[in-house]
Amino acid sequence: MHFKFSTLFSVATYLVATVSAAAVPDLEERDSKFLSITFEKVKDTAVNGSISKRSGIYPNDLIRERLFYLTYVDVGSNKQRIGVDIDTGSADLWFPDVNAGGDHPPLAYGGYDPDSSSTSQNTGQSFYIQYVDRTHDSGFYYLDTVSLGDSPGATLENFQFADATTTDLAYGIFGIGRDGNEASYNVYPNFLDRLKSDGLIATKAYSIFLNDEGASQGTVIFGGKDLDKIDGPLVAQQIVDDANLAIKLDSVTVNGQTFQSGDNSVLDTGTTTAAFTRELGDAIFSHYDNARYNSYLKQWLVDSDKNVDQPVTFNFNGISITISLADAYDSNITTADGTEYGPGFDIISYDFNLLGDIFLRDAYVVYDYDANTVSIAKPKYTSSSNIVAL
Repeated sequence: MHFKFSTLFSVATYLVATVSAAAVPDLEERDSKFLSITFEKVKDTAVNGSISKRSGIYPNDLIRERLFYLTYVDVGSNKQRIGVDIDTGSADLWFPDVNAGGDHPPLAYGGYDPDSSSTSQNTGQSFYIQYVDRTHDSGFYYLDTVSLGDSPGATLENFQFADATTTDLAYGIFGIGRDGNEASYNVYPNFLDRLKSDGLIATKAYSIFLNDEGASQGTVIFGGKDLDKIDGPLVAQQIVDDANLAIKLDSVTVNGQTFQSGDNSVLDTGTTTAAFTRELGDAIFSHYDNARYNSYLKQWLVDSDKNVDQPVTFNFNGISITISLADAYDSNITTADGTEYGPGFDIISYDFNLLGDIFLRDAYVVYDYDANTVSIAKPKYTSSSNIVAL
């Protein structure tokens, strides 16, 4: 997740999986007030890869696997197809330049070539993001035409995004957060802003369905929700921290015991596992095999995988979501210098709770910036679809 100066996001630097580009359809006339985008789930192993895109969160360098959500955008008059990682926590859309310098792997998902697009305009405004691992992306903001989404898709002309001429990544970032979290000094209309101002959606909101663990695809729907993917009530939670889109977590239940929380909690696609406040983490992991907190790692270690798949229930106002932390279990936590710490969880202590993929795949979530709410429901894993506008 990216925030100006106070909170910055990091993403993995080397890819170990390749996903073929999903076709961006020819655009038809749109008669609906929503835009659906299908994304591919791609796994990637890197230093600090799986906890979060936020800065200030890592006490050390760990080798982890992370998951990112890949979709493709057609850019410019010549429809340059570029892969981007969907991120709820940042607010800029940016692409690696086709001739980008920096310590990046091959651009397996494409790059932007402004010179080849007759509709490209350099705004002259610089773009810069510093990452937690001390790498960075820099370049300039451009205006050009972008097209994306499942049929009939959407096209935005003179849309502002960044072209990273120096980068450490092989793909771009599709930030769909609030425009106040843009890297730019001056706030500009980002993707969600433009969808609403151009009349393509009625509400500045989107829903996310990660699908079950074994599925290769998920969906994000701007201005809409999929009724067939929602099991039971969709319960609105008031956002209590606008910058982080945080909501209140009332309590957590483990092994029949409920621990009161009240902590700010963020549902974040930029976090693969999770982060807990120290107090909440101690309460949860007290039910695991000889769990103890390692202050250097800022993580909880255990003696074995005993009971790692026991259910953990997160209780919000009017809705409870039950998950397993088994996917966060690591049989041998290892730092980048080769130091081994034995079994534990890739979940660290932090100032507030970050609930990432291991939570989100067991929930259907709607982020509504107009209403200033995050709504949660239990998901229904089905291939059928019934999308309605928000």
